[in-house]
Amino acid sequence: MLLKDKVVIITGGAGLNGLGFASARMMAEQGASIVILDLARAHPEDAAARIGAQHLGIVADVTDKSACERAVQTALAKFGRVDVLVNNAGITQPRKTVDISIADYEAVLDVSLRGSLYMSQAVLPAMQAAKSGSIICISSVSAQRGGGIVGGTQDTAAYTVYRQDDPSVGTHAISLLVPTGWQANGSVRWNGSVFQPALVAITVRGPRGEMVRVLPAWAPQ
Repeated sequence: MLLKDKVVIITGGAGLNGLGFASARMMAEQGASIVILDLARAHPEDAAARIGAQHLGIVADVTDKSACERAVQTALAKFGRVDVLVNNAGITQPRKTVDISIADYEAVLDVSLRGSLYMSQAVLPAMQAAKSGSIICISSVSAQRGGGIVGGTQDTAAYTVYRQDDPSVGTHAISLLVPTGWQANGSVRWNGSVFQPALVAITVRGPRGEMVRVLPAWAPQ
């Protein structure tokens, strides 16, 4: 199994029809211990229990830095390690560009960008101590074609903006896990389904231009 003995935290993963929960199921099938973070109304404990009794659901709001830190500490207390963070939490709203209020805009960016930053900051100390770890930031095709999940280039502009920006959070986070003077770039592509990863790779460039390909903690060894 590809993820035997690994511990994976997935934010926004309690929705049974969502990408986060599908990823949680797939990773659990590959041997990972799963920690699902979500709001209380999403019942993350129930979602984790659906995957298996050994998995953990934690109520946490990713826009609250202290809540992110507490959630990671709870995961560490139970499993003793964190190998992978999947920044999946995100929201969108059925708004046309001309109708987006400042509150609408900030709500989308707070969950999707600030939440990714807070969670990445929360897991990094454990990953750095272990000298190993992977941070995955979920993006969207909306960043390429415009529009949100309701379609149309005039819809959900804030969602499109954050899904364009979100992968950069992951790139910078990965950079913190390699030695000073080195750079890291990672990519994960799914072949039409979260159950069929088509490409997983991290390429690291050294200070003298040397290149090293590194497999993330959850990739085939």
